[in-house]
Amino acid sequence: MKPSADLKALRCNRKRDGVWGLGFRNNPMIDQAVLALLNTIGIWLAGIGMLSAVIVSLYLARKDSIVRLKVYAGHRILVAQNQKEQPDFLSIGITNVGFRKVTITGIGWKVGIFKKKYGIQTLYPSPISDNLPKTLNDGDEARVLIPFKNSQDYPNWIDDFPKNFELCG
Repeated sequence: MKPSADLKALRCNRKRDGVWGLGFRNNPMIDQAVLALLNTIGIWLAGIGMLSAVIVSLYLARKDSIVRLKVYAGHRILVAQNQKEQPDFLSIGITNVGFRKVTITGIGWKVGIFKKKYGIQTLYPSPISDNLPKTLNDGDEARVLIPFKNSQDYPNWIDDFPKNFELCG
């Protein structure tokens, strides 16, 4: 065959080939081995695409079932009108950023890096704080205010907190 005949064979003839621009059918230059290879590559790509879709769907389904909370804690001062003293509070905020309903039943502390110690914070009912247990739907927030000084004029518990944790354990 002449080189010009090869180029003519590769050109698309819609009436003869029926495939837009590829010219695979009735083309003597493309044999059955090449077609089998292209078919195998297509099957492998389809399999990889299906496996990827399954992995992504399982990841998204598992992501929705995990409890995700955003927690912050800090020192806050309660500012109110006609009040001489401004009490100090430990403010703990808990926001449900996941899609599952969560019930907060208690607040605890974990101190230490290698030798960990755990503690449970006692909470007393307060009109300015959320009481526990508290159920949080997605996007709901609970705020717990713990006064540094209790009503019996006990010294600030936060001063004794590190000492008490060193003693236990």
